[in-house]
Amino acid sequence: MKPQSYYDADYYDNKLAKKGYGVHGLVYDKGCAPFMDLAIILRSICRPRIVTDYGCAKGLLVAELRNIGIEARGYDFSAYAISHADSEIRKYLEQRDLCDEYEYPKCDLAICMDTLEHIDIDKIPGVLSRIYKSCDEYVFTMCGLSTNPDDAQANHEDHVTLRTYDEWVSILTESGEFRLSDKNEKLAVALFDVDSNKQAAENWGLKSILLDRAR
Repeated sequence: MKPQSYYDADYYDNKLAKKGYGVHGLVYDKGCAPFMDLAIILRSICRPRIVTDYGCAKGLLVAELRNIGIEARGYDFSAYAISHADSEIRKYLEQRDLCDEYEYPKCDLAICMDTLEHIDIDKIPGVLSRIYKSCDEYVFTMCGLSTNPDDAQANHEDHVTLRTYDEWVSILTESGEFRLSDKNEKLAVALFDVDSNKQAAENWGLKSILLDRAR
């Protein structure tokens, strides 16, 4: 796992950087991906009142969720990302290392997008335990995919844990607390249909995993 200092201005805000969003010629800011579409899809399928975004970066999804009337907050490892979030949303964000012991507030929907692949595999069960303890209904994840977990994901040296889709499902459901939701396929189809950014939509649709609490 990379140190917090790795997730800096170059990672988020330098299109010429050889790490983070820069490898794709992007900056992580308003309009860089269809977060409003994702917020609307999650509201339609999961009907949450309270959402926590684990690995929220600058809080773009948190902002869009709040814009459609959902109480949302976020946590991220990067002090840079939190401090450079929009001033209107920063008060709903907090810098935290998900690997540290901490009791998070309760939510209906926990989001963990493009986060777990940054964490060493031996620490993931503890991270999931804390997330699951906070969540009453649904967990939505997107995880780094590879058919060879020993390979570094192309252009992303910080992706230290890569697995196939089925392997991630197994990891996420191993504790028995959450199971693959009956709504998982519906969510993936909705993501593939997003028109605002087809490249992001297809990537999200391939990686999306929706879990619900096992009863």
